[in-house]
Amino acid sequence: PPLDLGAADLLILALVQASGPLSTDAIARRRPTPLLLGARETLGRLGFQAAVGIYSKGLLSGVMLLGPRLSARIYGATELDALQIVADQLSVAFENAKLYTETQNSKIYNDILLDSLTGGVVAADMQRRITVFNRDAQRITRLSPERVLGQGTSALPVPLGTILDGTIETG
Repeated sequence: PPLDLGAADLLILALVQASGPLSTDAIARRRPTPLLLGARETLGRLGFQAAVGIYSKGLLSGVMLLGPRLSARIYGATELDALQIVADQLSVAFENAKLYTETQNSKIYNDILLDSLTGGVVAADMQRRITVFNRDAQRITRLSPERVLGQGTSALPVPLGTILDGTIETG
C-alpha cells in the first residue's frame, strides 16, 4: 500500500532534527526521547530498520527507507554514513532534474511566444550562429529552421545576414 508520512510524523520530525540517518539500533543506543522513541516505533511499524533524510537547500525533501539487511547485521555508522552520501547525491540529482525541467518548460514557453509574434525574429550568438528563427522569419525568408538554426549568419539572405553581422560587430 502507499506509504504516507506527513510532516507531523515523529520519524519525519526526528530526521529534520537529526544530524544524520536514523536506525532502530542506533536509536536504541541513544538517550531515549519521546521523538526518537516515536521515530523508532514508526520504523518498526512500517517494517523498516533505517531512515536517511534527503535534504535540499537545508530542508528535508525526501526520505530513503531501508528494510532489514539480508545478512541480518545492523546498520552501523559506516553504512549509515555511506547511505547519507548516496542520499546527498540523490538530492543533487533531483535538483538537477528539477532545473532541467524548468529550463525545458521555459524553452517551450519562449518557442511558443516567438512563434506567435506577428513579425520575423532572427537572433545570433556572438559566434554568429543563428539561435532563434521563428515561424514568420521562415515565411519571410522561405528558409526552413533546419537549414538555418546553428548555422552562420551567411545562411540567411544577404541583407538580413549583413544587418546581424553589423549588429554583432558594433555591439
